[in-house]
Amino acid sequence: MKMEQKDYSMIKKGFSENINLIKSHYDYLKELEKSGKGNIQNLENRLSWDAYYGIVSQEFRHVIARERDYKDSHILTGIKKSLKELGVI
Repeated sequence: MKMEQKDYSMIKKGFSENINLIKSHYDYLKELEKSGKGNIQNLENRLSWDAYYGIVSQEFRHVIARERDYKDSHILTGIKKSLKELGVI
């Protein structure tokens, strides 16, 4: 199931409003991964979920997960697409 454009746009808007914070967190995660202290198995996935849970409101996340019935893989695809279009990953 492909994420609806309106849901994708809401996620991307939130990310674009917090782009510097996301980029800073990405740099932190890269350093953590290099040090071996973070137990990061997939850097892009970790950044994606951190940004999603840190920026997208709990209310909207509930709508996406419950009312729209998106699976984690659908949500992750939308998150990564947003981050790529914004030039983060």
